[in-house]
Amino acid sequence: MTRRARAPRHPQLLGIAGTVGMLGLLVLAWQAGSALHWWGPGLLPTPAEVAGAVRELLRTPDFWSSLTDTLLAVVVSFTTGSVLGIATGTLLWRFPLLGRVLEPYVVSFYAVPLIVLYPVMLVVIGINVWSLVVLNTVVVAIPVLLNTWVGLQAVPPVYHRLARSLRCGAVRRFRQVLLPAALPQILAGLRIGASLAVVGITSMEFLLAPAGLGFQVRYLYEYFEHAQMWAYVVVIFVVAGGFMAAASAAESAVQKARE
Repeated sequence: MTRRARAPRHPQLLGIAGTVGMLGLLVLAWQAGSALHWWGPGLLPTPAEVAGAVRELLRTPDFWSSLTDTLLAVVVSFTTGSVLGIATGTLLWRFPLLGRVLEPYVVSFYAVPLIVLYPVMLVVIGINVWSLVVLNTVVVAIPVLLNTWVGLQAVPPVYHRLARSLRCGAVRRFRQVLLPAALPQILAGLRIGASLAVVGITSMEFLLAPAGLGFQVRYLYEYFEHAQMWAYVVVIFVVAGGFMAAASAAESAVQKARE
């Protein structure tokens, strides 16, 4: 008889340990490359220099102002984009003809970098951070929309028959039967949207904005302040990791509540 492989008791802890271990290996490789002069200090300072620059950043008001601007833009665009995506995906599922008409346009929006619409936002909203928030809201909404739409379409027909046999009204059927069945797909879309929210805002700040973490990276790069620039890059990675960890924790909590 062959023994069945035992599943790890704490898979989440193993995942965290693996992530921390990989981070440690990257820092060691970074330090080794700096010590062996594989790259110059002007390109990539040592980990100690970047860590010192991070400590200095934490003492400056400009850093906290930039961090607040970026976090506010990320949270607002993610929240608004998620609500818009779920609502629109449900609408396209509820009216299949409308969905077939709009599907090519939705997919095109997903494939095209929406930053090309920034001049339109300047005319409509003006030169401020809210033009970036509106664009990023659309960036977040599209994957949430598509996953909501696909998730509702993939609900097994037996669920619909069960709801009809129980004489559920349209609202109750959607809320208690269809939405829970499509929830895993919707949560996957929200995770994608969470990652795009951070990437979108920081990228557009780097290219266009007069404030925020992305702007600080561009500003310090142009003035050859490489240690401080990489310190801001590290902060952006921490923000992105924290946002994704929060999204994953929320997804896990919802999945456990469904069990």
